[in-house]
Amino acid sequence: MIKIISILIAVLISASLMDTRTEAVSWIATDVVIGDVNYDGFLNNDDISIIVNSKIPTGISKTLTKLTASQKEIADINRNGIIDSKDVEILTNIYKDNLTPYEVKMIYNIETNFKTKTISMGDGFISPVAAGIDVSVWQGIIDWDTVADTGISFAIIRAGYGTMEDNGEDIRFKENINEAKKHGLNVGIYWYSYATTPEEAIKEADACYKMIKGEQLQYPVFFDIEEERQVELGTEVCSQMINAFCDRITSYGYYLGIHTYASFLNECVDQEIKDKYDIWFADYLLVETKIVNYYGDYQMWQYTSIGYSEGIYDDLDLDYCYKDYPYIMEKYKLNDGKPNY
Repeated sequence: MIKIISILIAVLISASLMDTRTEAVSWIATDVVIGDVNYDGFLNNDDISIIVNSKIPTGISKTLTKLTASQKEIADINRNGIIDSKDVEILTNIYKDNLTPYEVKMIYNIETNFKTKTISMGDGFISPVAAGIDVSVWQGIIDWDTVADTGISFAIIRAGYGTMEDNGEDIRFKENINEAKKHGLNVGIYWYSYATTPEEAIKEADACYKMIKGEQLQYPVFFDIEEERQVELGTEVCSQMINAFCDRITSYGYYLGIHTYASFLNECVDQEIKDKYDIWFADYLLVETKIVNYYGDYQMWQYTSIGYSEGIYDDLDLDYCYKDYPYIMEKYKLNDGKPNY
């Protein structure tokens, strides 16, 4: 089945830019791509041309257009019952004349399955929903008031590392998360892993939960796995550790994701695990071309480790997010700090 790319993201982006919020539309997976009017497996300017030449921008009913019945269904991208200029606008905003179209790979179905993957692309052409940072004690004392004025909308904050025996609390976690919230930023957390067995990963999950219990988060809890000694354990053990940590934290009522780098995902994580959890990955090699070395599904991209933001006086990780996590968390009452038992 050709998968539906995240066209709905464009709708959510537009809604976000207008500072409004509407209920998400139910998207049903089909054998065709919403917007791929000519069935060539790509969304591109050819589709825009077909829609425009069918006089659809005037806002007339789709029953009066020149398209076939099946094309009418495909062309009504925003599912408002009319094929109009908004459908053309959504396509046009994503596919500019100077962009090379790419093959459709994704399913996006926020309404019927909020955990369905959001974006799968190696080209970076679709605009992110939000720009953010991730921080730890290594960024020192952060001027969150200044950071909040830079346009950064979210921060993923390190809560700590290892197990309770490691005493791995990030000493600036409470300060960072409280100040970020105070200044209006959406927040998530990550926990850095040193585990070498699934049992140790469970202990790390318990240590993480002890730190974050009661915290309301707008972004996921991310299991950060990237140590070289973990790579040496192989795919099966790494996948078991990820699953052990994530399942444990999920049982406490939090929404989980994986954080690591591109080659780790490619070489050390089973596809079943990558399909199960959201992915935030790091890849700094091809920032200028916006081409990444991981071509699976992902929701967040850490695109540099030497970024800069006013209010932070050290090198900084910068991130793009392609999934509207605050909306999802609010709608489905996730990461609200309330135990799931």
